Amino acid sequence: MVRKEELLEQRVGNLEEKVDEGFARVDTDVRELRGEVRGLDEKLTGKLDAHGKEVPGELKKLDEKLTGKIEALHEKFMGNIEALDEKLTGKIEALDEKLTEKIDRMTVGLVLAVVGTALVDRLL
Repeated sequence: MVRKEELLEQRVGNLEEKVDEGFARVDTDVRELRGEVRGLDEKLTGKLDAHGKEVPGELKKLDEKLTGKIEALHEKFMGNIEALDEKLTGKIEALDEKLTEKIDRMTVGLVLAVVGTALVDRLL
């Protein structure tokens, strides 16, 4: 019977060795996977950081572009307003001159009419 116990102990010993070897391989594989995961994490973090820096840069470029376009439109708009202002001011001044001339002529006519009426009344 001793022989059976020795065989059994030998088999259990062999099984323990194989289990230990298997765990050692799994442990090595897990360590390798952890290293790969860390590497991927660092790579993704780097990419996200790079994109995170690119987005504000792109937004700044868009802001500058839009600001430039808005300023150009503002200048054009203000130029158009100034041109219209000058045109309207010129028309108003011309109308004012015409109106002043008409009022002057009417005033002269009215004065002449009053003076004429007064002279006619005196002569009669």
